[in-house]
Amino acid sequence: MTVELICKISSSVAVLKVNREPLFSRSQAELDKVVNDPYFKRWHSAQLNEVEYTGPFVAGLLFLNSKGVAAPVASGLALFGQVWYFWFRAFVGHVHEGGTSTPVPPYVPGAVARYFAWPLITMGIYKAL
Repeated sequence: MTVELICKISSSVAVLKVNREPLFSRSQAELDKVVNDPYFKRWHSAQLNEVEYTGPFVAGLLFLNSKGVAAPVASGLALFGQVWYFWFRAFVGHVHEGGTSTPVPPYVPGAVARYFAWPLITMGIYKAL
């Protein structure tokens, strides 16, 4: 949950860095300029993707904890994946967001770690029931 909080705060700081003044005092053209900025797009898409995974990860891991099931590999993969994916996606991004055009984007290991964490959490929940 700390990772989630840090991602939200950093996204807010990123928006403030781009804007330098409140969004509600801007015209529609200025708002469109902010929303279409590659810097904003990277941070926004990274934060939205991180939020999609946080809720189910927290719910699944809290359930396992409440049942007394240890899941060190699943929780480690989930944490590593969340941190790695968010920061590399926010700073480097994807080609369509103005990021580098590498054959494999640098945030892929984080995504793969999250994909491997899900079956482990699901198996733990299934065994706990």
